[in-house]
Amino acid sequence: MEAIGKKIKALALGEESMPDEATQRRVRELAAEVREVARSAVDDAWKKLGEEFVVQKLVWDSKGISKRGKGAEEQALENKLQAVLQETMDPVGALARIDEILKSQNGRVSTSMLQTLQSIPRQTALIDKRKALADRLAASITSATPPQTQAEKDGLEKLVTSCRLAKSLDSRVREAVQLPPHRERSSSKERKDVNVDLAMKPMVIATPSRNLYECVGSTKASIRGELEPLPADAAANKLKSMASECPLASWTRLKSEFETQQLIWQSVAQNRKKDPAIAHSISSLKASFERILALHSESKEKALGAVRDLLGSTEDLKMLSNSVVSTCRDVIKQHELPPQRLKLAERVEVSSVAATLPKTDADKKEMETLVLACCLDDQLNYTVRKLLLLPIPQRLQSMEAESATLLRGLGALQKRSAMRTASQKASRRDSNKSVGAACEASGLGSVSAGARIIEQI
Repeated sequence: MEAIGKKIKALALGEESMPDEATQRRVRELAAEVREVARSAVDDAWKKLGEEFVVQKLVWDSKGISKRGKGAEEQALENKLQAVLQETMDPVGALARIDEILKSQNGRVSTSMLQTLQSIPRQTALIDKRKALADRLAASITSATPPQTQAEKDGLEKLVTSCRLAKSLDSRVREAVQLPPHRERSSSKERKDVNVDLAMKPMVIATPSRNLYECVGSTKASIRGELEPLPADAAANKLKSMASECPLASWTRLKSEFETQQLIWQSVAQNRKKDPAIAHSISSLKASFERILALHSESKEKALGAVRDLLGSTEDLKMLSNSVVSTCRDVIKQHELPPQRLKLAERVEVSSVAATLPKTDADKKEMETLVLACCLDDQLNYTVRKLLLLPIPQRLQSMEAESATLLRGLGALQKRSAMRTASQKASRRDSNKSVGAACEASGLGSVSAGARIIEQI
């Protein structure tokens, strides 16, 4: 009866309540999302392995052509990888083979293939942990009681961290189970006294003469997150830099992709020696690419024209990898964007003048189209929209809310630290007065002066 009475009292005071229907629905969807991640992450890793194996085999074949024969070690690895991909009905056996490959590959596979092989056992090991977290979320729907003891909080923190969720999902899970954001955590031994600067500064200890804010400096600026809006001049300068630097960077990527494409062509030509049409197509495409790269150093317009001609040839595109085609299209796009990015930079520079801001619906629609066309990252997109008074997309609003939550948490920490510091100073001041009075009564006035000096620290 006493426990029931306490619960009724807590409910009456608003200290404990069952989640409303909207909250229950969000948590239920969150649990389903965590379960889906547990399944899809493994499926995606296996799919990536199949894709990487095709490329890795072409690379090995290409090296074998130049060395007049594939090495025995490469052939053995190829056979093992094929066996792994065929053992879809025996996950345990497949994982054992992957472990064997990782131990014996000795640098003979590409970096991307190595990372993919390592990700499969890692993602498989996370399945049970993610399912346990999903069960914990589902259970929280019918319970209004968050983790109470420090041991419960630490256990839940360990479970969430071990699941290695994406940043956005991790943040929403933490909010649902009432854990602090990932960047605000500190160890249980240090939680009471040690305040860690979230910008990776050395740890400092709050003392009666130094409150939290004084210890870590302007920490607010370090946790506003990726959506901290830039000043207008910084945003304009970034747009101008993108206009001048992105086109050149796209050519560098194209050159790198062409080098990989040549290895693939060598393998294809070797496997289809009896097909002269293939050899002719490869030779023609290779000459076209070399001409494009040569034209780039002579005339940007002619080089871009040659890229457009290449993209317009359906037959040629069949002989190119998706990555090369995507990079060619990006080259064209990056050379079309500078005028738009410079135009947007001009509008951002004068955004402090109210008369230059879009007013009518037509003006806002035109400016919205310009912002979308510039292909901006989240921070710059958010900044430009704030400066030009354009609507913020829902995805960016969610990120903004996360940033605001971090700031509110820091504000509460600073307030508690300031109150604790004021209380400690008041207690010490009263103590110093008592000591001073006693010293004066005993004829030790200098001690009273010393106490006043200490009081000012």
